[in-house]
Amino acid sequence: TVVSDNSVIGDDTVIRNHVVISANTQIGKRCLIKSHVILGEEGFGLERDEASVQIRIPHFGRVTIEDGVEIGTATVIARGTLDDTVIGENTKIDDSSFVAHNVVIGANSVICSLVCICGSVHIGSNVWIAPGCLIRDGLKL
Repeated sequence: TVVSDNSVIGDDTVIRNHVVISANTQIGKRCLIKSHVILGEEGFGLERDEASVQIRIPHFGRVTIEDGVEIGTATVIARGTLDDTVIGENTKIDDSSFVAHNVVIGANSVICSLVCICGSVHIGSNVWIAPGCLIRDGLKL
């Protein structure tokens, strides 16, 4: 497991094997981060320059994991570009899911396995998302 600079991990949080916690990631209290999770790497943010060449845009945001969150094995949560990516209190994310940059998920939500949440999606509290769902960028649920 790697914990980078300026990351905060709350009391009674369990971090399992081979986890990457990138710089400026905040994890609350009583969380469970299962093996092979990646938190806070930059997302797939690209723009075209004047010659139409794809260039990577900087990601200045963070990942904030609130208290009581569980993140399943092999899940990736990307840091925000300008705003933070936020996982709300007591939310549970199952194995092999992806949460893109600038996503905000409210409290007490359940994200089942193999879910892909694209950039800048806002999900409310107490939401249940079925296995294998793809949620397109910019939607509000």
